[in-house]
Amino acid sequence: MDLSLLAEGAVEALVPLADRRGVAVEVGGAPAPVLGSSTLLPQLVTNLVLNAIVHNLPSGGAVAVRTHSMPHAVALVVENTGELLPAHRVATLIEPFQRGAERTRSDDHAGAGLGLAIVDRITQAHGGTLVLTPRTDGGLIVTVWLPHPYPVEPSA
Repeated sequence: MDLSLLAEGAVEALVPLADRRGVAVEVGGAPAPVLGSSTLLPQLVTNLVLNAIVHNLPSGGAVAVRTHSMPHAVALVVENTGELLPAHRVATLIEPFQRGAERTRSDDHAGAGLGLAIVDRITQAHGGTLVLTPRTDGGLIVTVWLPHPYPVEPSA
């Protein structure tokens, strides 16, 4: 499986929602091969892109989805604009039923605050790490690190 292809698929499926909300979405990056569940990994990527769209500015927001491949790990990075998140709040976002900020909209994607909790569990189940970093001008950078299925050993 390739995280870059999963990212492209998730973005393509969610573009109509992003358009309705006035959120620009871009996707790119390097091929990022992973081994894992063909059910759970697409769910992880879709949850992250959906959260980035839904938890965004009321208008004029942006989401960037990127993939990277390193010798021992691959990364999926989903970054969005949004409200300022205090550092103490960010630490709680992977707890079930938690949200980063008060809702600025009430519509069909209210959610229960489970998205990042699910992403964290899927990441852990695949031997990875989830990193949440608040953006200084508002929004969040979410990075999922997963083991590279074919790690490159340093030459002697």
